Amino acid sequence: MALAKALGGGIMPIGSFTATPEVWAGLIESPFLHTSTFGGNQMACVAGLATLKVIEEEDLLNRGASAGAYLKKGLEEVQKDYPLVIKDVRGRGMMIGIELTKEGAGGMLMSLMIDSNILIAYTLNNPKVIRMEPPLIMPIEVIDQVLIAFRNAIQQTNAVIEEL
Repeated sequence: MALAKALGGGIMPIGSFTATPEVWAGLIESPFLHTSTFGGNQMACVAGLATLKVIEEEDLLNRGASAGAYLKKGLEEVQKDYPLVIKDVRGRGMMIGIELTKEGAGGMLMSLMIDSNILIAYTLNNPKVIRMEPPLIMPIEVIDQVLIAFRNAIQQTNAVIEEL
């Protein structure tokens, strides 16, 4: 499994990988094939270790899974009310994709959410899919505010969906 970005705590670029003992056994014969000229940066490693410590101490994986399930359920409720706009809601934890029915709806939806001070973005490979990637520490009260803003934005998008 590859790990990066968040591992540096938003401060230092770092990447790593981990494997099961069986997979690792196949890599150990030639360990120097898996090194990097930039590997082992001390500041990045300190940031990575501190990040892992916070993730563990604050139970962020379980908190993120629980909050993500709550967010996803709320988005699925909006989907049921606006099937002409939202085709699918999918994801795990706090990484959620919202597939729209029309390609042009994404830009409008993103703009409306930005007006509510909420950032969402297209996925890189499908302009019909919008991603929500809130932080693992987001409280339920803030998720409720996001869901209200999202419902309002979808309602406005629904009003003009035929024109898109």
